[in-house]
Amino acid sequence: MGVVKSWTSDSGASLWLWKSTPLSVQNYDIFSTHKKGREKERELISGFNTYLHPSKTIVKDEFGKPFLEPTDIHINYSHAGDYLLWGEHEQFSIGVDLESKRPQLERIATKFCSERELDELSGDRLEGLLAIWTCKEAMYKAYGKKEVDYRDRFYVLPFELREQGCIRAQFLLETVIDFDIEYRWEEGYLASWTIFKL
Repeated sequence: MGVVKSWTSDSGASLWLWKSTPLSVQNYDIFSTHKKGREKERELISGFNTYLHPSKTIVKDEFGKPFLEPTDIHINYSHAGDYLLWGEHEQFSIGVDLESKRPQLERIATKFCSERELDELSGDRLEGLLAIWTCKEAMYKAYGKKEVDYRDRFYVLPFELREQGCIRAQFLLETVIDFDIEYRWEEGYLASWTIFKL
């Protein structure tokens, strides 16, 4: 186990990519809710928190959004394969997501993408769907409340995916809230993160 990479983003977020030992069960991912996978995920998160913040405990608010106690640091994390992406921000709520390219995204695309987003995709379609998914997951986690429709409430503006960069998106509530979602490819996974300033 250990930190593969750490960096500070333009938004002021601090991020770490942590690798665990190989898991012997099917990994938890967006398509699976296996109990053993969830248990491994909790162990990985707890282990990294102990490494980074030995005197702090992860607790969750009424919506399930994690934070550290005692502290006012905003945190979020995402687990994929043998990796954990951990993000922190001292001032604003943060959301992160880590995913790999997988064919299942194509099968569920109409559940999380609007027709407009699908029409605007260019380049590698599967990579584009992956970027939209991770952007919307990061926005949802940064927002931190339940019951937001990914297809109707989040809109990812047209983008060209590179090794790293920023994708613009909008959260359609009573007013339109603009998001900048930063991303980078790491170890074959797309890591995306954003902050919510309201």
